[in-house]
Amino acid sequence: MIDKRGGTTLGIVVGIVIVLLIISGIFVYYFFGGNGENFNFRELRNPTEGLSDEQALLDFDEGFVEYLLYSIGAGNLRNKPLSKDTPKLEIYIGDVSYMAEVIEGVVNVEVGEFSDEDVIIRAPKMVAIKMIRDRNYIFESFSSGESSVELISEKVELAGKGYLGIYSELTGEEVGE
Repeated sequence: MIDKRGGTTLGIVVGIVIVLLIISGIFVYYFFGGNGENFNFRELRNPTEGLSDEQALLDFDEGFVEYLLYSIGAGNLRNKPLSKDTPKLEIYIGDVSYMAEVIEGVVNVEVGEFSDEDVIIRAPKMVAIKMIRDRNYIFESFSSGESSVELISEKVELAGKGYLGIYSELTGEEVGE
């Protein structure tokens, strides 16, 4: 003889466990997801390839900024969980401001400024060209102070969008409480 109340209770408990596992999986994906390499980056051609430093300085445009952002991992940024709030970066290269928005792993760059950016990155144009030519130079540039990254949004929002890992890689520092 099966106790109907016990069977119903067991069904409810199993249902709750399944829902919690799904929610936990979504949480883990958004906060720890990404394989560290964005597919779109592999498709991009290095814009400095075949150019002298002088020519790269003259040709510097949104494509250079896009390549640099993929190089630092911006293609792995994502919307905050359960939100349509996309990652927004403002990048100052020399005296020109670029705004970048990451939509489903694709970095879109335009000349201009945001009023609601999450982070601001600054670098002299020649330093940006060095970082594009040599990905190993990126960390050196930020650790030496030639380039900088300023966190604008709240820590919870930055974590939800995936910025904190990039910040730690660039600066060698963890974000404090």
